[in-house]
Amino acid sequence: GCHLWEIARKVLLLSHGQASVERGFSINKVLSDNMSNLTLVALRVIKDHISSVGGKATDVAMPPALLTATSSAHRHYQAYLEEERKKTGRVAEAEKRKHAQDEFDDLTAKRKRIQSSADALLASADDFAEEAEKSHGPSAVTLIAKSNAMRRSAKEKQSQIGEVDGLLSEKSKALKA
Repeated sequence: GCHLWEIARKVLLLSHGQASVERGFSINKVLSDNMSNLTLVALRVIKDHISSVGGKATDVAMPPALLTATSSAHRHYQAYLEEERKKTGRVAEAEKRKHAQDEFDDLTAKRKRIQSSADALLASADDFAEEAEKSHGPSAVTLIAKSNAMRRSAKEKQSQIGEVDGLLSEKSKALKA
């Protein structure tokens, strides 16, 4: 009987809730507005330590190593911020470069399409001219007119290719920079 009473007493003394954990979540919620995770974790560690030594900040021992660490904290923080700025800059630069490369690739594809169209127009113009040589009368004049119209269109395409080549040159220089 006595042994059973001892077990029952120990079971009843066990904590039934997670009040301390829930209080921690509550404090985290209050603190987490506009704070990074690193800052929040550091504040929780400090608060938990103060609580463990009696709840007063004046009861916390200040060893020389801690004083040295706090004196260089601002320098470490500034180095961290600088590294974050560099990282952000590298990401932005990579995105800018990718965008420039995509534009270059698009212009290259556009140039190929225009060149293909110009080549097809010239081939058709040559076909019409050859057909005009073989025929006589009004149909020859019509075929020559069609051939000349296609050559003019091909010439416009060549002009467009020149413009695209200029843009490609600019994009190429920008990618090399």
